[in-house]
Amino acid sequence: MREVRPLNIAYLCALAGFFLPGLLVFREIPPAYFFFCGLLGLAALFRERRELSLRIQALLALPALAYTVLRLSVETLIPVLSGFLLVLQTAKFLGPRTPRDLLQSFLLNTLLLVGAALLRFDLLYAGVFFLEVLLTVSGLFFLFASRESSRLPEPSAKALALASFGASVAVLFFSGFYFLVLPRARFTLFSLARGRGLTGVSDRVAPGEISALKEDQAVAFRVRWLRGRRPQRPYFRIYVYNVYRQGVWESRLPRRKRGRNEPADFEVEVLPEALGRGLPVPGYALEVATLKGPQAEVLSEGLVRTREEVLEPSLYRLKGRLGPYPADLPPEEFLYVPPEIRRALVGLALRLRRTSLPETVAAAVAYLQKHYTYTLSPGKPRGEPLLWFLFSSRKGHCEYFAGALTFLLRTLGIPARVVGGYAGGEWNPLGGYYLLRQNQAHTWVEYFDPARGWLSVDPTPASGGIQVPPSRWRLLWDYLEFKWYYWVLEYDFLKQRRLFLKVGRGLEGLPRSAWHPHLWPQAALLLVLPLLGILLWRRPRPRSPVEEFLCLFERRGLARLPGETLKTYAERLCRIFPHLSQEISRFVELYYREAYGQEKTRKAQQELLENLRARLDIEVSQGLKSFKKKRPFKL
Repeated sequence: MREVRPLNIAYLCALAGFFLPGLLVFREIPPAYFFFCGLLGLAALFRERRELSLRIQALLALPALAYTVLRLSVETLIPVLSGFLLVLQTAKFLGPRTPRDLLQSFLLNTLLLVGAALLRFDLLYAGVFFLEVLLTVSGLFFLFASRESSRLPEPSAKALALASFGASVAVLFFSGFYFLVLPRARFTLFSLARGRGLTGVSDRVAPGEISALKEDQAVAFRVRWLRGRRPQRPYFRIYVYNVYRQGVWESRLPRRKRGRNEPADFEVEVLPEALGRGLPVPGYALEVATLKGPQAEVLSEGLVRTREEVLEPSLYRLKGRLGPYPADLPPEEFLYVPPEIRRALVGLALRLRRTSLPETVAAAVAYLQKHYTYTLSPGKPRGEPLLWFLFSSRKGHCEYFAGALTFLLRTLGIPARVVGGYAGGEWNPLGGYYLLRQNQAHTWVEYFDPARGWLSVDPTPASGGIQVPPSRWRLLWDYLEFKWYYWVLEYDFLKQRRLFLKVGRGLEGLPRSAWHPHLWPQAALLLVLPLLGILLWRRPRPRSPVEEFLCLFERRGLARLPGETLKTYAERLCRIFPHLSQEISRFVELYYREAYGQEKTRKAQQELLENLRARLDIEVSQGLKSFKKKRPFKL
């Protein structure tokens, strides 16, 4: 029969448990730590024994410790400590494979998993966490089994693996249960554990800043559509820019807001995934409710800001209306054109003037899209960036097109402004939300129509906004990430309270007939079944005949010695009990035939065991009678 070494299985579990969290955090850890790990590997490669002693491990880890101390700060605390754990774990795997060393390796793996949670607590981490629990529990099972025997028969190893899998499932179940019921705090260890990056749109846009984001696939926001008509290609407004200076647009709108009692066209939930204070609005925001995170408020022109930068998992609910947008500020504030640009554009603007406002805007947009080319790398501008784009390079990205159309319309006396946000987005029908990525950051133009209000127009050629449709697998993965974010990262006291209230209402909503006096056995069954399950769980496992055999002689002071095989132990018992040697030898023979020969000898073992127990009990009783005759008790 094949045998396995449980210590080797425990070592493989620890090694796999080391690589899984390491793959999660390798981008966040400073590269110097991988250099230290390589030094450890080279030291082990050029040694004859291939195993590093504890002294050599400590000496090689000292440079990593010094580097960690020098790099340690509040901002780099988690990455450098995780990197140092990576070095320690590498040194540990290059050392001896003793049970004590493997136990330390499992501890280091757990610490590395905690560090990975603080750096990257996403859906991929959930899968790694599940595998890590399975590997750790299985490794500990085989590690402690190796202390009992250096080799295990293959059926015993399979049974041990099955038991470890059941224990892992139990650990995950109770972890989820405690996650749901334990009191929730506002800030947790995972509040900053999402690998946040800077938001793609800010209150200041310089030439090239938006185009630099076109290669970034990182998620910036998720906008869940709750109610209302969904536009075919929505534009999510974040900033309205009203100040221009040498190619740089800035948003310096007053913070005052005006209450409007208007019916809302839509209702959405915004889940930020990036740092920043602006929230995307698919139109004009009327009101905002802060469900979690820094307090948000509606400002002028229907924009939404948070009072503090979003540094934790947050959730906001917005109500608003689609365009045209009302004018909170006097439209005349959006007519200024720098003199240098006005002198250069006045001739072109007059040629584009038409009899009506919509025709003039359409002519200006058509002119820009026909005579200019969209590109992400137009080159470094010389002189005034906007004039360089219009009269020299004739190619640029969305900032140039939006700025050119804005000043063309202002030169003709039409109020216009540049707006920054996200265009389009990826619609996920599985979760009913828009996924806004950094590469979808965009700028466009809003012009004022006295009869209707502010209207949106996008002068950037269509080639600048082409998006590859996401695949079904990508949409499914993002939907799972959305659920992970919504129910794990966003799980707070309010959601916990709503969950408990829903369970309570479900119990209250049961039909009264379910609690009828004649149906009391139902209630009794609901109480008895959990208690019965606990009793069955706590019920001791029936011992095998060989375990009963060992206990039979252990109770008589003849315990099996450490490292003593069953055959050697039986030979020692035969020398002590020569009149029982035949039964003892026969029992051991039957056990080996069952364990290694796959023969069914369990019944014969049980009969021999009962015979041995009966003969030993007779000997004990006869010994007590003879003892009482020689030494009677005195009362």
